[in-house]
Amino acid sequence: MKQRNLMVGFASLIIVAFGMSGCNGDVNPAATEANILVDTIQNNKLDEIQSFLAVEPSTYSIDPTKDTLIECEKGTQLFFPKNCFAFSNLEEPSSSIEISVKECYEYADFIGENLTTTSNGDLLETGGMIHVTATSGGSEVRIKSNENYKIYFPRNENLNEMDLFYGDRDSANNMNWTISDDSEPEESQPSSNAQAGQLTLPASGVITTICETRISLYTGKLRDYPVEWEFQNGLGDIFSYVKTNFILPPEMKKTLCEYNFEIEVKYELGFDKKGELESINTIESNNQQFDSLAQEFLRTWPPLDMNGMGNPNQKSTFNLGFGTHLTHDYENYSESFEEQYDTEEILEDVDQGELAFYVMGASKLGWINCDRFWETNETKEDLYVNCENDNPLSTYLIFKDIRSIMQGVKNEKQYAFSQIPLNAQVKIIGIQNIDGQPQLCIQEANTNNQTITLDDFQPFNLSELKAEINTIN
Repeated sequence: MKQRNLMVGFASLIIVAFGMSGCNGDVNPAATEANILVDTIQNNKLDEIQSFLAVEPSTYSIDPTKDTLIECEKGTQLFFPKNCFAFSNLEEPSSSIEISVKECYEYADFIGENLTTTSNGDLLETGGMIHVTATSGGSEVRIKSNENYKIYFPRNENLNEMDLFYGDRDSANNMNWTISDDSEPEESQPSSNAQAGQLTLPASGVITTICETRISLYTGKLRDYPVEWEFQNGLGDIFSYVKTNFILPPEMKKTLCEYNFEIEVKYELGFDKKGELESINTIESNNQQFDSLAQEFLRTWPPLDMNGMGNPNQKSTFNLGFGTHLTHDYENYSESFEEQYDTEEILEDVDQGELAFYVMGASKLGWINCDRFWETNETKEDLYVNCENDNPLSTYLIFKDIRSIMQGVKNEKQYAFSQIPLNAQVKIIGIQNIDGQPQLCIQEANTNNQTITLDDFQPFNLSELKAEINTIN
């Protein structure tokens, strides 16, 4: 564990890291005593394997009244400005803050933490995922609405134009990543004479807090069938529709920003066979006005395509949640910065040997991903995986050319991967546990072959299994 209060020399690190691209990290292969003991457990549960592969968090104690840089074990760095934390009641913590960090850079980490790389069905290329929590005196603290902190993802590959994504899990514990507006734009870099840990803002540039509406949860799978949440007639999915059309009244947005308050409502929804909304049952709500606005908004929806909503022959209900999210308006600030500063001039004298990080500004804790969308013109089709035996199985798909992972969804006797680009070289990973003995199968394939059979499972102990997974390219 390393951490230090920032000295003047840190200003150059801030300048170097902004605007750089790519992320990666090193894995510490050392196994803990508890991990070794897991090898002796004899059972048939797949979750025992996942539990072994899960990432152990590292903890760091910091003084909330001082600018602090934390250097994590696998290369991630976190910079917290002084006085950036607050409890849910807006009070500032007076005692030390415990920061807990999980760093996920290897495929075994992704499998152990049940992490995949998709954003509302779109494929992502990842440079690393982390999970950050903070407590003071045993109570959770969060980042103030008018503050953000910096995340330095280590860069060992030439991955350009990476973005910040926040992760949320659905009711089935599947992860979905949503791109954030928090990442500080390249133009908003500190000048070379900035004080340690402080950004030099142009006099006319003001970063204001804004309130956005988003989908906070949704049913992702129904009785092993994926739920796609798409409208009929090519109108797109609900995620983009909500972002564009669910607009809060100005006064309400202003109040939420001023009081650093976030709202969430959760519903159980029923649709008829034509995709029309039949019923709304409120499961949870912490604001009556927002609840009324959300229900009114739902009743204006176009009909959903029920062929993508699980089993179209069986009537079902679906969970959906809306919430507000406080973020920052960098657009006006960025324009002001461009008028007063020459970014190329700022970086002109930077030592190129220090270009080791991709830096992002974040306004909240939790699951965070350094990613970019994978753009491809290839046709996308579903891919299916068979297994010659009937043992419980976990399946994963990784791509040869990009760092991306997907988990198969069991559909009767097959495992399905939805909307995979054709003509891609992939590896299918199958993991099963036979009488307490983990078994692994790695099958190379081309996605033009839309049905793949796993038939060559090899036994490993848990420590060997983790090492074997991490050698997969």
